[in-house]
Amino acid sequence: MGGARLPVAVFTVGCFALIVGAAVFGHSGFGDLELYHQWVRAGVEHGRWPVLDDAWVYPIGALLPMALMAPFATMGPALLLWTMGVVAINAVAITALVRHGGAGRQAAWWWVCFALLLGPVAIGRLEAFAIPLTILAAQCVVRRPTVAAALLTLAGWIKLAPIVLLLPMLVTTRRRASSVILSAVAVTTIIIGPVVAEGGSSRLLSFLDAQSTRGLQVESVPASITTILRWFGVAAAPHRNRALDVWEISGSAAGRIAALSDLALPIMLVAVMAIGVSAVRRGRTDSVGALALTWLALSLSLVVFNKVGSAQYLTWPAAAVVLGLLSRSHDAFWRRVSSLFLAAAVLTQCIYPYLYAQLLDGRPLPTVILLVRNGLLLWLLALAMRELARSGTDRVYRRRQRESTDITEGGADMVSRRTRLLLGKRQSNEWGVTAIEYAVMASAIVAIIVAAVAILAPKILGAFSAIPS
Repeated sequence: MGGARLPVAVFTVGCFALIVGAAVFGHSGFGDLELYHQWVRAGVEHGRWPVLDDAWVYPIGALLPMALMAPFATMGPALLLWTMGVVAINAVAITALVRHGGAGRQAAWWWVCFALLLGPVAIGRLEAFAIPLTILAAQCVVRRPTVAAALLTLAGWIKLAPIVLLLPMLVTTRRRASSVILSAVAVTTIIIGPVVAEGGSSRLLSFLDAQSTRGLQVESVPASITTILRWFGVAAAPHRNRALDVWEISGSAAGRIAALSDLALPIMLVAVMAIGVSAVRRGRTDSVGALALTWLALSLSLVVFNKVGSAQYLTWPAAAVVLGLLSRSHDAFWRRVSSLFLAAAVLTQCIYPYLYAQLLDGRPLPTVILLVRNGLLLWLLALAMRELARSGTDRVYRRRQRESTDITEGGADMVSRRTRLLLGKRQSNEWGVTAIEYAVMASAIVAIIVAAVAILAPKILGAFSAIPS
């Protein structure tokens, strides 16, 4: 527990710092919490609960974390209790990670940094509870797959995305697949049982209809096309979906892009699953490494091909990164990926909430930052797919086996000068960073600096102008 105190303390202080930042800068980063509060207060005061009485945009399990705010009629105490709940569940996940030793501490610190760099959406959305559950599941997936399945199912009934991670588990835990299924069914029965008993069974899956009818959201990766088209006056300006407090793009071009996204997403998920199953069955990579890569590709596909693409969706691949760091498989790959995710988190926070109003107006700075961020996510997906596909090939497996062998075992004198040079070059760039990634990271750093100046300069100038002469 002692080793977990510092990362837990940093996470706790960071959470409250984000709340203070929202008050100072006056942004709407915690705006969804007001919607959550309204929904649960309607249940307390008027007896009308989501799913039980009305169709809803979220699964029924989302009421569990929202219930933390139910006792308070005002938003201030409700926000405080919500934050305390977020800190508590993340403290459990971080403490569990630290117990895994060096790799666990690395993963714990990565998660703390990633969540805080992502900003208010990391603690002010349902993902603040669902993702720590998936991180806990990632730690149980090898030795306690039934517990992992239960945690993923619970997280999936809060926010749907973690459910997808159950599918590859059935392949990597073939001998215990039946227990994984039974665990998921048991948790589902516990969650939906009271709803069915109260007559809400017809609305249990209403969130699927609600999500399918949503439009193309401004910050989503597919919307990058319309973002570019707006510069040429082709695409329509965003409009506000007041029911969910989000900004979407209308028009024929946006409609076609949204329809293509709805079609591409399931195709991509099936393709990733097929490649992942092939990698495991070939036996050319360890099952945990294959599972981590499959999780990463699946969760990134859910983000990249999603027409909604809200800022908090960037937390969905977090469990995959944690599992990859814990697995000690494909080390260089996971170091690269975890670093790129930190850059994506910073860019995302620059866009939302700080520069979101300027983005809606079509200003160049936030538009360029958004395009860089979306390009980074596409690159991450390409890296994940390449690594997953290569992990199942004989050629790459044999090469990696040779590279992992100590060259001194056969006598260093037997190694040619060319081989030594190649090995030295590979070791000098152990992170495997390519020229494209250098360019992406350089662009991200420039965008971060410019965004920081754009965000802070008005506040600083305002403070100086308020000083009496």
